[in-house]
Amino acid sequence: MVTAHVIPLQNDTFMIAFIFPEENPKTKRLYTPSPSQFDIDRRLGFVRKQYVQEKLCKWLHQRAHARKDSIVLINNLDYGLSQFKNRPFVETFQYVARKRQEFESIAPSSDSSRCFAYYRDIILKVLNFCTEYREEK
Repeated sequence: MVTAHVIPLQNDTFMIAFIFPEENPKTKRLYTPSPSQFDIDRRLGFVRKQYVQEKLCKWLHQRAHARKDSIVLINNLDYGLSQFKNRPFVETFQYVARKRQEFESIAPSSDSSRCFAYYRDIILKVLNFCTEYREEK
């Protein structure tokens, strides 16, 4: 999941950079100032929400092509995610956690699928993050 690299500065300010799971570790990071820990938490939540929505929406569109028999379910999940674009990140994570079984029901079925690696490496981690986040709250 998206993490933040935080560098404390003088007078209770920070520099922050977001690190994405599929990012090359050698990539130069862009640091931006942050006035407080609260601001860091808020921004990290926002970036994580964007990441979750982007990855799941793109994956749902791919699954719509692969699973024509589940198009109604896929459209419902996509519509549900779209309803959280302007909502707090907590609500987005809770929605994904509640619908986890439905997301998993349209997943590629085995390692033989071309899309299984993406599901295992990205989508499953997103689903796990949302489930763990929901359980913590």
